[in-house]
Amino acid sequence: AGRPDPDIYYCRAVIEVREHPEASMRDLQRYMSLTAGHADVVEAKQQRVQQTIDLLAACLKEADARACVQREVVQKAKALAFREHFPGDGAAPAPPVNGQPADPRKK
Repeated sequence: AGRPDPDIYYCRAVIEVREHPEASMRDLQRYMSLTAGHADVVEAKQQRVQQTIDLLAACLKEADARACVQREVVQKAKALAFREHFPGDGAAPAPPVNGQPADPRKK
């Protein structure tokens, strides 16, 4: 495509966010700079990355940035991903019991 693959930076940022939040921030910012103004970029992902940058920026100002990242970035990302992949009432399904759904009517 004539430019570096921005997803390399995005994936590395996701992997290192808990241990190296500063490096993760640099990679997320690099992702944004590489994808800005490109028609082949999904706008919803741009928005999610910007939300993560905003949350991470706030965490980097705290005394314990790693604890903040776990609480504010990782947990919120999990919730957003769940809602994205399982839209609806937002209720998480009950965990399986012995490998079977808790309610056999819901598979």
